[in-house]
Amino acid sequence: DKGQQLIEVLEKMVSQGKVKNPIAYLAGIIKKYKANEFTPVSNPPIIKESPEKQAAREKQAKIDKCPFCDYAGRIDFLYRDGTRKIMNCNHPPVEKVLKHVEKIDVLIVSADPGYKGPREHE
Repeated sequence: DKGQQLIEVLEKMVSQGKVKNPIAYLAGIIKKYKANEFTPVSNPPIIKESPEKQAAREKQAKIDKCPFCDYAGRIDFLYRDGTRKIMNCNHPPVEKVLKHVEKIDVLIVSADPGYKGPREHE
């Protein structure tokens, strides 16, 4: 019965997106079980995230949502003369980026597939 409760806690936490490494999390709750500190699925244990990890996760979420920058939060511009300029992306609203791109006449090389800018046909 306790083994099933361990699995239920693991399933619940994974389904809520709170667990990145299920094996390590399961090892942790087994350790808590052995120390009589295990809480069943009705009240699963909460893993506190350090402020640094939380800030990094929030930064990565902004990068993941941005259609213009690469995995590292940089935006790559290709000018008509063939030069490239890479800048840190501050994830501005899409309309603002498209206006700027049209104004300076560049192609955003780092943009997601399906990007529709002034030079997307190139």
